[in-house]
Formats: sequence, C-alpha cells, structure tokens
Amino acid sequence: MHSHIKPLFLLSALAVSACICPAHAEDKPDEPKSTHFNLNLAQFDDPSSSDITFGVQWDIGWKYESDWQRIALSSTGAWAIDESLNHTPLIAQLNAGGHIHLAGGIVKPGSGDPLKDPLSDGALRANDAPLASIGMLWGVTGRYESDQAWDHRNGVASAFLGLNNTNHRNAWSLIPSLYLSADAVFPDQNSTAGGDLGNYGRFYAAANWEINLGLLDHQSDFLERLRIHTSLEYQNAFGAPQALKQTGQDSGFGVLAELIFKACKDIGINDHAKTPLYIFAQFTSGRFAPQPEDEQRLIAGVRFEF
Repeated sequence: MHSHIKPLFLLSALAVSACICPAHAEDKPDEPKSTHFNLNLAQFDDPSSSDITFGVQWDIGWKYESDWQRIALSSTGAWAIDESLNHTPLIAQLNAGGHIHLAGGIVKPGSGDPLKDPLSDGALRANDAPLASIGMLWGVTGRYESDQAWDHRNGVASAFLGLNNTNHRNAWSLIPSLYLSADAVFPDQNSTAGGDLGNYGRFYAAANWEINLGLLDHQSDFLERLRIHTSLEYQNAFGAPQALKQTGQDSGFGVLAELIFKACKDIGINDHAKTPLYIFAQFTSGRFAPQPEDEQRLIAGVRFEF
C-alpha cells in the first residue's frame, strides 16, 4: 500500500475516535420491502503509478420479497475528480423472479455453541441469532451498463440463477453466494465502441464471500468489528463479433478483495436513522463488464450505510 494512503486512514481514525459503540449490531427483522444506500468517500489509487484522486462511490437499492416472489432495483457507480483513475462501471438494473429458503434456522442466544451461537460470549443481541440463511434465487434482469468514459454502453437482458448466503457471522459464512446468468447483450450503437459491434451473448458467473473475522475469536471486540469480502467474476461472450475477439473483450476474469472495519455504529439522529460508519480498503484486478480491458485499482476510505 502506498504511503500516500496513510493520511486518509489517519483522518478516518480521527473522525470516528469519539464514537463509542458495541461491536455487535442488532439485526432488523426481515421485512417484505427494504432499501439500502451505501456511500463511500474514497481515495482512488492506481497501483502502477503514484497517481491518486478522490471521489465517491454509491450503491443504492430497493427490493420487495414475499413468500417466494422477489423484485429488486439497484444502481451502482462512482464519480472521481480525475476520471482517468476511476474504473468503476456504471450500472442500473431491475430484476424480478423468485426465491426459496434452502437451509438455516433461528436459535436462541445462550446455547454456548460457537457454531450455532457466535454471540455466546456474553455480549448477546436482544433478538435471536441466525444460524444460517441460505436460499436460491432465479429470474430475469434488465440492465444498462457503461464504462466511465461512456464509450462502452450496453443494454443487457438476462436469465439468472443464484445461491444466496446472507449469514456472515459463523462457519456457515464459508459457503459462498453463487450467481450464474445467460445474457443477451445489445451494444448502444451511438456509443464509440457500439457502432462496431452487433448483438451477442454472454455467460457470466460469480462467487462471493463475506466473512466476519469474529469467527476466529468470538471474544475479540476487534475481530468482531472486522470482516473480509471477496468476489470472483468470470464472463465469456458467445456469438461475439470479430471486433470483440480481436481486442480480447470476449472473455474476462476479475477479482475483488476488501477489508472492512466497523468503526462506529448508530451515528443516526434517532432510532429511525441508524448510520453505521466503516473504514475500508478495496483492491480489484482484472476486467469487469463493460470495461474494455484488464485494470487494477486500489480504493480506500470511509463508508456510510443508510
């Protein structure tokens, strides 16, 4: 990690040093409708040079889930002062389908079994501790994706199948969330690259892990605040135009690794405005659609979850 990242972490530490909060957040009960808004104030770094810039990342979403139906809207992207150092794709999508519960249940705190009750060290939550929550997702997606330069813009229609693991606190978190999709890609003919491309198909696969490191020592307040997030993505185009193959854009592999520390919980004004604050460092390498080439980036900063 470059030395010029250190000032950002020092400022982040000073910003949250006055916060006194427990390491164990109280989970909200499941609701049919839910929203999320994550905002990152970040430093963007090119590992191959000494160039840095500052900007914001966002992840906004809404979903509705009934007994088996699921509808979700989301938007992700970033803005940076120096756009040449910002390689985050801009994505907006709608997916609709279904979901079923495959494994998991609820156990009462106090069982003393770290696998079933990771909070049995005495700092128990008021509500039940989830043993696991693993389900299967399926459906269709409509998506619009663009690189930061708006040179590569695609409309995408997909059919997807996924295995979703939402438990991050015990040994069940070692099971990854998996996602597979068959995409029909429609390049925007008004974009710089789209005029040279016809429609084509794309296979996409991803595996995602999010693990709370309190799994290693449930009595460690520091580890209970720390989690790692890892994602592997693979894509391969079929029926791709020759122009896509010649530039090596017909297939790609990407890796994301992120370290997240919960610095403070509940900075909100009242009980209805909880805003946990995190410090994070994220490294990505490879190609993520619709980026035209392999790239590396390092992003570090603070994250607010609304």
